[in-house]
Amino acid sequence: MAELTAGEPLERLFELRQERRLRPAGRGGLVCELSLDRVEWRHRGAAARAALVELELRRGGPEELAALADELAAAAGWRPAPRSKFERGLALAGLLD
Repeated sequence: MAELTAGEPLERLFELRQERRLRPAGRGGLVCELSLDRVEWRHRGAAARAALVELELRRGGPEELAALADELAAAAGWRPAPRSKFERGLALAGLLD
């Protein structure tokens, strides 16, 4: 690690805690994993929380996965997250607009 940081110590940018529940999902030849996440970000007394859903492709094509994701989103009222978990943590820490 010292080579990557030029000898400088690592600094914690934010803390992320996640509780994940996994469920199998898919249809036909599509096999994927549905993750139901409860996420909490912390930085110097500030905190943010969110419930997130992720689909991870295990077998099949990306077009099939996108179609299933669209159907699940429409049925449940979900919408795509504008930022990744990492970007949300950086924003909480004031390191990203």
